[in-house]
Amino acid sequence: KRFDPFSRSDDHIIETLFYNTNGEKILVGDNSNCLREIDMTLNCDFKAVMSCHSTMTDFAVDTLRDNIVTVGREGVVRKWDKDAQAVLQQHNLERELSCVAYTQCDEQVAVGFSKDENRSSSEKNDVSFVILCGNNLSNIIHHGRNSQKTLIVCKFSNDGKLVAFGSKDS
Repeated sequence: KRFDPFSRSDDHIIETLFYNTNGEKILVGDNSNCLREIDMTLNCDFKAVMSCHSTMTDFAVDTLRDNIVTVGREGVVRKWDKDAQAVLQQHNLERELSCVAYTQCDEQVAVGFSKDENRSSSEKNDVSFVILCGNNLSNIIHHGRNSQKTLIVCKFSNDGKLVAFGSKDS
């Protein structure tokens, strides 16, 4: 199947997506900072779910509660109620954010930071990522300090015990 939630517009670029396990819906994040939901059971119908950030960089889904966690370049992490299209929680980390992952196991949120490419890459003491409590986004569980470049993707293992990051430094 082919889905075109942008009506063949050249102005929109798909940047991130989530495919739910029952195979009925896809969430698409694009460069207009909007999330769109494509319902594959209704003749590929789609609807805008929310406009998240001034510059959304990534999102993750809490499938148990049907919530969405988004991050943006302005430094804010937000947890959304997808159906009500309302912010449940938010926390400003005051740095440009690049990626996010969510684990159901301990309700934790991993957030990766962008690096200022103009600064020296030897500054390994800079925080590269944080692990936040999913119940309260302002509670930081762990700081990571070992990436010299921007983190661009992160994922938790199925059991939630491990988290992996991919970086611009390969």
